[in-house]
Amino acid sequence: MKIYRILSIPYMCDDSRTYLFEYDTDEFKESWRELWLKIAKVLEVLGDYINRKGEIISDANRLSLAVDFIVWSLRAPVFLDTIDNVIYSPYKLYIYDRLSKYMVEENLEEFMNKCNPADPVIKEFKNVDECLLMKDLFLKKIGERGKEGVYSDLEKYYLKEKEINGVKTRNWIYLLSYPADTRPGYNTTSLIVHSILVSALSWALAYSRTGDNVKALEHALAGLLHDLGKPIDPKNHVEKTVEFIKEILGDILRKIIGEEHYNNVLTLIKKHHEKDTIIAEADRLAAGERNIELIKRFLLQELQSVLRKIRDQVGEELRRYVDKAIDNPLILYKYVEDLGYSKSEWTKLTWDLWGILTENNLVKELSETFAKKLWEIDKIDVKEEIKYSDEISAILIDIRGIQNIIKRSLDLRIMSVSSYLIDYWLISYLPVRVSEWSLSKYGFSIPLSAFLLNSGGKALMVFPSRLIDQLIDSIKTELNTMSDKGLRLSIAVAKSRFTSVYSVLMDILDKKVFVVKSLDQSKEVMLHPGIGSRCELCGIKPASLVISFGEETRKVCIECYIKWNIASNLVYGIHKLRSGIKGVEIGKLLTKYLDGNYDNKDIMELLIEQIAGLPLDKTLYGRLLNYSVINIDGNLMGYYMGRSKSFTEAIEKSYRIDYALKISLRNFTELLYKVINDYITTVFKGDGKIASAREIARLYLGILYAGGDDAKILAPSYLAIPISLYLTYSFNRELGCTASLSIGTASGPPKHHVWGLDDASHKLMEISKKTGRIQAVSLVKGKNEYGIGSMNLYFAETTSMLTGSRVEMYYDLTKDVSVKSLYLNSTVELHNDIVYLIKELLGINDSSIEKILEELIRTGYSSVINQCFRLESDELKRKCISYYICTNVEKNEVKNIEENIKTYVDKLKTIRTVIKEILGVYDRFGRDKTGLYASILYAKRQSTRDVKGSEVYGKIAKILSLALSRDQSPPLVNIDMIIKTIGGGAL
Repeated sequence: MKIYRILSIPYMCDDSRTYLFEYDTDEFKESWRELWLKIAKVLEVLGDYINRKGEIISDANRLSLAVDFIVWSLRAPVFLDTIDNVIYSPYKLYIYDRLSKYMVEENLEEFMNKCNPADPVIKEFKNVDECLLMKDLFLKKIGERGKEGVYSDLEKYYLKEKEINGVKTRNWIYLLSYPADTRPGYNTTSLIVHSILVSALSWALAYSRTGDNVKALEHALAGLLHDLGKPIDPKNHVEKTVEFIKEILGDILRKIIGEEHYNNVLTLIKKHHEKDTIIAEADRLAAGERNIELIKRFLLQELQSVLRKIRDQVGEELRRYVDKAIDNPLILYKYVEDLGYSKSEWTKLTWDLWGILTENNLVKELSETFAKKLWEIDKIDVKEEIKYSDEISAILIDIRGIQNIIKRSLDLRIMSVSSYLIDYWLISYLPVRVSEWSLSKYGFSIPLSAFLLNSGGKALMVFPSRLIDQLIDSIKTELNTMSDKGLRLSIAVAKSRFTSVYSVLMDILDKKVFVVKSLDQSKEVMLHPGIGSRCELCGIKPASLVISFGEETRKVCIECYIKWNIASNLVYGIHKLRSGIKGVEIGKLLTKYLDGNYDNKDIMELLIEQIAGLPLDKTLYGRLLNYSVINIDGNLMGYYMGRSKSFTEAIEKSYRIDYALKISLRNFTELLYKVINDYITTVFKGDGKIASAREIARLYLGILYAGGDDAKILAPSYLAIPISLYLTYSFNRELGCTASLSIGTASGPPKHHVWGLDDASHKLMEISKKTGRIQAVSLVKGKNEYGIGSMNLYFAETTSMLTGSRVEMYYDLTKDVSVKSLYLNSTVELHNDIVYLIKELLGINDSSIEKILEELIRTGYSSVINQCFRLESDELKRKCISYYICTNVEKNEVKNIEENIKTYVDKLKTIRTVIKEILGVYDRFGRDKTGLYASILYAKRQSTRDVKGSEVYGKIAKILSLALSRDQSPPLVNIDMIIKTIGGGAL
């Protein structure tokens, strides 16, 4: 039997969108079973830890932990580590926060020493509040070495490649996309997401009606597991669910929650189809009441048509039912008492009829029709009165002034860790601490499933209405606790009665949050210099502590002190990175300076040079290479999420967005490894593994933040365009060509202040978003004439301070010879499409994005090697080249290597020379149409002469003609910026 899923986000199959997945039930059964066997192993870790405490752990806590671990396991791939097992995602830290009180509260010191007595993180932070502790040791223990590496095993299983209907994806997407209902129009919802939402709503309803914490948590667990048998046998899924739980989860659940609660949960599942049960009501709420309205609008006529097709193919009894369904197709979805059938008779006839429709490929046909029409709707029109629940409330938390929080300090480490801590507070700290505090003060636990969405500095939750005031009180209390510890966060909280119409609920909550923000105009005021001593990093709070910057010291406030230490040990504690890149340890690639003298000197002293791509030996600096600051943000993601027709669709979209960016980043590192390795090994006969691992290490050093739909990355300048193009392309493909990114890239020499480049990069991104917003709307509507992303670049030649305002002023001054935003990968030849410009100018004939990027990376790395030839002595040149190709180069080999890279380097130099010449012609004749005509004629004439770069002149003439045909400015400045960026500062 085939099962069809209408996708909330389409997938790309070749170059067309796929709105439907077709599942082979036998194949999926095995995958589903394997998933839950792995989750059972995760639960075994939980059982081992909490049973050490025996009866000390209450029944409520046991039930809550069981729910939380299962929800955590199902969501895990969404919150991939930014750097695998090096910089942990805040979501992975949740498990430590959730379990720590049961593991180490009796003897924290003993636990630390047992794991690793020499670990610098533990030594530095053993006296800092637990909420700020980066739990590296425990996560290594549970993630890799504990209980057969259960989390690592689960994550690898999720990320294993999978193909479905010609779409190459990962196991997690395959599992996530399986439908909660198999009927056309109802098969729009992910079973996994539906189960998590039913868990949250069941808990809220149960507590509202009973006030019993344990009963509410039993309902949360039952709601989470109530449909596990659907992939096994959709028709008899209740019975199969009970059998499935007994076989795979029974023993471990008994161990965790006890026999009595285990039996209670099974009883709730067995009865969840009975009228007026809490789980049945939660099930209906989670599905939403809008599907029937959409089926009426989009499927009634099609249903009647297919029923007529198969009418004469069925027996007499079923034919009578088909006749009734032709008159009222909605009886295929909802039982009507005056049908003339009992509920059990209706159920059998309906399943039989859907089976025949499936065999005749008509379910697929109906699903495809519904899918395409559904995607075309921006929002569901709400014509009738909205139904609100008096028993369930929704809360939206919005962290205010995120950019101000991130940029409170000019120190790079503190900027990087601020974004991380915001996510950590929402994803890990808030769910754990609010639940524990609520249990101790008010006697109720909050399951993780109640925290529905965490992204973009916002968290959406559902709660029993009777607890709403206490909950808001606990949230604010925990926020104040964080502030008392030194981390200041300002939040706006809004509440509303729950409705299953997602767009309506979010509209209400967003408006309330806006009002709260508008009424509170308080701002941080810089401490007056005459009052005490202010922090030398943020200049806002009074300084009370001292930190060391190499041989210098600085007076800082408690907030900057905490952030600086966390960032130093977590983000830039590169000497303790233990993960290998394709078998090469990162630590082996870095300097003795960083490894040996880290405690005595400031890591920042050489950090930027390393990121830029320079050797660690300063005598080998033929020319200072450049580094880039890259800011990335999604376009109109509020609009994108607001188009969701249901809660489950919104939740699934948020999962997919976060996953799309991080998996794209991981995939780029794999591509980078492959290209550098092949290039060094085949062309130079060097050690490609070491060379490629080193370049990835540089990139890892520069990843400040990546999550949701935004990222901030420092990278070698030569990699700035490849990584930007790849992330944009891959993000777009992962989301079915329905979403886009805007990117700003500012590059400069290592001595250029990071804050200035970041400010310029952010401004460039904001400028690009003007184009990006047009793209976003176009992509959602299935069009691609504006490309799949937008970006802009700036390249600073000097170390004079660059800012966003200066970049904006520059592009205003050069508006006659530049475009403010470059499209990415549009479907036609455009003078402002960066992919077209790169292909045309570099002579790349292959349209594959991977092939284009391979050529870009080889060109950029060749330019980086070329800086060695600016050194004066032959010996220094030899040593420098040896460093980059990772093998000992003899003096007689230097000339051959120079010839190998000459083609790439000369191409870049020639393009720059020609661009400068054309700019001179354009200026001479006036920066208007006359000047543009003259420049085109000059370029065409030069292309026919026997001059160096004649081919380039011809390409520039073509690009200028495209600009002229659209009556727009030529991208001469943009091309110059592109070439300089690819050259990495070595041209």
